[in-house]
Amino acid sequence: MNPLNTVRELFAKSPLLGRLLDFEVTRGMVLAGTGYFLFGLAVFSLVFTARYYVVQTDALVREVVGELDGVTVEFPYLEPQLVPPRVTVEYVRVYHKKTRKPLLILKDTDLRLSLFPLLVGKLSLSATSRAYGGLVDIDLSTGAFFNTDWLSADVRTEMIDLGTIPQIKSFDRSMKGFLTIDASVQGPVNAPLEVEGEVVARLDRLDMENRFPVIKGARLKDFSVNLDCAMEKGVWSFSQLDIVSTDGISLKTAGALSVDANNFQKSTFDMNGKFLGSPKRLATSVLDPKAVAMMKKKQAVPVRLRGSVANPQVMLK
Repeated sequence: MNPLNTVRELFAKSPLLGRLLDFEVTRGMVLAGTGYFLFGLAVFSLVFTARYYVVQTDALVREVVGELDGVTVEFPYLEPQLVPPRVTVEYVRVYHKKTRKPLLILKDTDLRLSLFPLLVGKLSLSATSRAYGGLVDIDLSTGAFFNTDWLSADVRTEMIDLGTIPQIKSFDRSMKGFLTIDASVQGPVNAPLEVEGEVVARLDRLDMENRFPVIKGARLKDFSVNLDCAMEKGVWSFSQLDIVSTDGISLKTAGALSVDANNFQKSTFDMNGKFLGSPKRLATSVLDPKAVAMMKKKQAVPVRLRGSVANPQVMLK
């Protein structure tokens, strides 16, 4: 008997083998198989890439921050975890490269990396940190193709102690108060005048040197400040900059601040506003008797603020 015929008879008698012989590969099955293969390849590539960056994180981050102009960034060795992608940093310190003056100090920072922006060439980080006695939340993104010269940042702070901020100390070493911010800004890192965005902030329990000659007293105490500011081309436009005291006196202003990128204290402003409050209290605080007379008639007192940040001038109109 022919062996080949014997094999054929066995295949014919087996239902399972018969089905295999009748099996046809369709176009849909080919596409589905290809899709599963590509998906598996993408997952493998993503995991492989993520693991590579986890191992190289410390070196990569130090290389990036080392290329930043004008600032020096210090932080301990980074040991990230892969799932979820995050790293906890004991501290992050940012200094002016030439003067070594501190610009930003963060503690107990929890950094989280978003993986999907990596697929389109962007680095997106979220951070929660303690800073200056309060809390800070930051969402930070680079430009396309990991361009770190351009950044987008959303910043939220709660109860930051003004007296612990180095820049505040250089302006008024005795200033006290608490700061809350909700800001969204974007632009080139090395060109602050080109940064655009909006800042909404509140200062509570403000206690500072009195730099407004129209107001009596060496200090301004128990004030709060509310501001809403838009930034564009080196000009900060204030739709609201209101100063309110606990005893009912308020100064409501709006205007603009032109920023000097080399020396912020030389930045100039032009604000228009009005005083409101109790005439009796105003009489003990404001030097101009004309303003008191207007308050007694229940009229708002127009006021204009001009000059520089370091030397403000207040004029009653």
